[in-house]
Amino acid sequence: MKDRKPAETALLIYPPTGIYDRFERCQSPVASESVNIVRPPLDLAYLAAVLERHGIRVLIRDYPAAGKGWKDVEKDIRLFSPDILLVSATLFTCGCDCRAFSVAKRHNKDTVCVLKGFFPDEGRQALFATGEIDFVLWEEAESALEEMVKGTLPQDIPGVAFRERGAVSVTSPNPNPQELDSLPFPARHLLDNGLYRMPDNGRKMGVVLAGKGCFGECVFCLAPLVNGRRLRLRGHVSLIEELRECVYRHGIRDFWLRADNFTADREWVMRFCAELSGSGLPARWAVNSRADCLDRELGMAMKRAGCFAVGIGAESGSEDTLRMIKKNITKEQVRRAVNTCKECGLQAYLFFIIGFPWETRKHITETVDFACELKGDVVNFSFPVPFRGTPLSGIYESLGLREDNARCDVNNYGLPRGGTAYLSAAELIQAEKAAYRKLFFNPEYILGRLSRIGSPQELLRHIRAAWHLLKISV
Repeated sequence: MKDRKPAETALLIYPPTGIYDRFERCQSPVASESVNIVRPPLDLAYLAAVLERHGIRVLIRDYPAAGKGWKDVEKDIRLFSPDILLVSATLFTCGCDCRAFSVAKRHNKDTVCVLKGFFPDEGRQALFATGEIDFVLWEEAESALEEMVKGTLPQDIPGVAFRERGAVSVTSPNPNPQELDSLPFPARHLLDNGLYRMPDNGRKMGVVLAGKGCFGECVFCLAPLVNGRRLRLRGHVSLIEELRECVYRHGIRDFWLRADNFTADREWVMRFCAELSGSGLPARWAVNSRADCLDRELGMAMKRAGCFAVGIGAESGSEDTLRMIKKNITKEQVRRAVNTCKECGLQAYLFFIIGFPWETRKHITETVDFACELKGDVVNFSFPVPFRGTPLSGIYESLGLREDNARCDVNNYGLPRGGTAYLSAAELIQAEKAAYRKLFFNPEYILGRLSRIGSPQELLRHIRAAWHLLKISV
């Protein structure tokens, strides 16, 4: 922004185009998940903190979570008159998300319009077709945005696309991803933290970034494209200090410690748990883990430090599918991981994907039966999305399914736009609904849930959860 006046104000938004997990690799619609969790906009809070340390006044608006619409967007732009408007988009909502830029340019043609999200290489230049976007950020957005407001020439900022004199340019990726401890703590004072609640106890929920990067080779996953394969972990002191700030400044005691694979470095986790246990912080937290990165000693250490749940990507009950997606785990390893959770008093959140392009009804039956066998505390089914740049995208193309299944601009985890080589999209949708009915609407599961209810408030939350499950399974 060398030729523009220094920015004084910035508006960072989640547009009113649906509640999605917009941070990094997931991009999934909350309404399609078995548990309806609205997560705080951690990406916007990080970007706001970067802008604030350069003296820029920032507003954050999460319109979907607040139940607000486009009239509210127009009102905020008119009243706040931001020098920078940054929109966090998903591949599925991008076309509608960009409506915010039209509003901003009508109000002030000099507003710098910045689009943030994951966008495949070949699609980045097309984003500028409307003439309203000035910058697109897709990796390490914090460092790129900081360089922008410092006045660094766009061509010298890694990992951005920009318009200059009518032409669109794309810079090379950053060869040296930033260390996470170099980031300021997210600007949670700009969030309405009361909007984000734990589904099990109704208390305020925080998301805290613990690490990035995953060594896995899963053919469907965006993590290597978005965060790289090199494991980057926060320092224990920094991570615990951020938790302390959340507890004592914002009244948040329940957390999702976000990492592509929290337990990838066992020694790091053991040290973190020891230090967190010794800190006396009243923090309750959940994490993701690969099935082959969890053992009883580790699970017990996590439990003592306040962990209550572990999310495990089981993915499939078919050994053939596990091999073809290069998950590099077996069903037996998943069984052991789930049993470890139960032995340690940790809830097991299990995630499955049905409808890979080679799958038949037999594969899906194996997955549903495996999910029923494991008896996870939370179980979620989704459909594969062949994001461009992932090996799965090439598999779809090789099977001639590209036109139906790989249209990532309209596809999402909740609604397949095409079938497999053997099953139609309609059959996949019915298979998912049947899976949820088999898992959740049986006497054993219902009685087990009812036995855990300890208050009228918990009963009300269970009724709401049951209503949500009913809607996605019928």
